Amino acid sequence: MSTVAERVAAGCAWLDEHDPGWWREDAVGNGPAGGPVNLDEMSMRSTCNCVLGQIYGGYYNAPIQLDESVARGFDTSVLVDSRESNDVAGDEFGLLTVEWSRVITDRREAEARRVAAGVAACCPCRGAVCDPGCPCTSGECPKTEAEVTDE
Repeated sequence: MSTVAERVAAGCAWLDEHDPGWWREDAVGNGPAGGPVNLDEMSMRSTCNCVLGQIYGGYYNAPIQLDESVARGFDTSVLVDSRESNDVAGDEFGLLTVEWSRVITDRREAEARRVAAGVAACCPCRGAVCDPGCPCTSGECPKTEAEVTDE
């Protein structure tokens, strides 16, 4: 089985494809009561407060096959007693929560740096980790300020 970091990276790729900008603090979630991911409340143990739960208004509302959830870092293959504490040392849910929090924080901080540099709003990847050919890295914006403002 892949590492937690590899599984979360696969989950990020899935979300980037299905719900671009999902990691942003101003993201609009899908489904009933979906919204941006609140890192203070995030717990991968909870079907309401996990990444999918917060974006789609519940883990089971997400448009993903349950058998894909483990490989994409949305669930654990280990059966854990829900009464146990979210102990990172021995709990895969805790490890997933820490890794998702790290990745989302990294993306949000990267966007803040791009905003400060004046290029984030026009970036096609909206602050996700850019490829070397991305306009963000060259400082060249493919859109005018009016086009960016209209989005």
